[in-house]
Parts: sequence; C-alpha cells; structure tokens
Amino acid sequence: MTVKSGFTHGKKLDSATWAATGEKLAAGEHPPVAQQFYCDALLRVSERDMRQAVIALGIACELKVRELISDALAAKHPFLPALLEKYGRFSFQDSIKSLIRDLDGQPFSAGHDEANKLVNSLYEMRGKATHKGACTFDLAGKRQELDADNMGKFFEATDALFTWCDEQEDAR
Repeated sequence: MTVKSGFTHGKKLDSATWAATGEKLAAGEHPPVAQQFYCDALLRVSERDMRQAVIALGIACELKVRELISDALAAKHPFLPALLEKYGRFSFQDSIKSLIRDLDGQPFSAGHDEANKLVNSLYEMRGKATHKGACTFDLAGKRQELDADNMGKFFEATDALFTWCDEQEDAR
C-alpha cells in the first residue's frame, strides 16, 4: 500500500520498488518515522536485542496510529489536531477502538481480532521493556519470554495495524 510519503509498506520488495526507494532516498526523502522505527525493530531482532526491538516496534505502532488520528481530526476541522496535541491525551487502546470509531472509522479489532490482541500485548510489552527491562507476554494463559522465534507474530500484527491505518486513510 502506498502511503503519503510515496514509500510503500506491506508490499514485496521487487527491483522496481527498490530502485524507486533508492531514488527517493538519494533525493533526500525519507520514509515516515513509523516505518523507520519498524525497520529499526527488524534490525534489533537480527542483533538478538528483543528489548530494543519491542520498544521500536511499539513506538512504530503508536506513531502510525497517532498519524491516523491526527489526519482524521484534521478532516473534521483543521485546528483539532493542534488542540488535541496541546490539551488532550488518549490511550493507544482507545485510539484503535473508540476514538477511531467516533471519527467515522472502523475499530482495529473489527476483522483483526488476533492481530488486535497481539498489538495490545506488544504495546504492553513496550511499556514493560521501557520501564522495567522485561519482555514477557501471555500466550494461552502462560507468561513467556519474548525471543526471536516468537517475535514474528508481533511483526505480522504490526503489518496488519499499518495496513488497517492505510485503509482507514483511504476510506476517508
């Protein structure tokens, strides 16, 4: 799916896309910050640094959703994002559930039940990794330590979240 910056997400990397990406980077363009954090998370997994991977992936999700909410608010009235930034705070879970519904979008959980659970678990892990240095999650009622083998499902859930955000944008 093409995002506003012209960089793509959720698409197999072929030689034409790779060349177009290289041209954009050579021209001084950069992927959106959420995609940069996503890539940083991939790098951290390759280095076996799960704590930093979780932090980067959680931030990627938060930034992508925040951009969606800001754009949805701006579509309602141009001054709303600035007011929200200055005076309002909302939780990540509220953003992908009730706030987006109030802005005429579909909650992430609609059609993405498992990915929604994983993204919320990822966001919880991000907080624990940041504040406690812990990277554990619940799987079938059992607490597990995050490792490279089980990290893939969190990337897949993040892909689903990014695609959902793009679909919400396209629907507006």
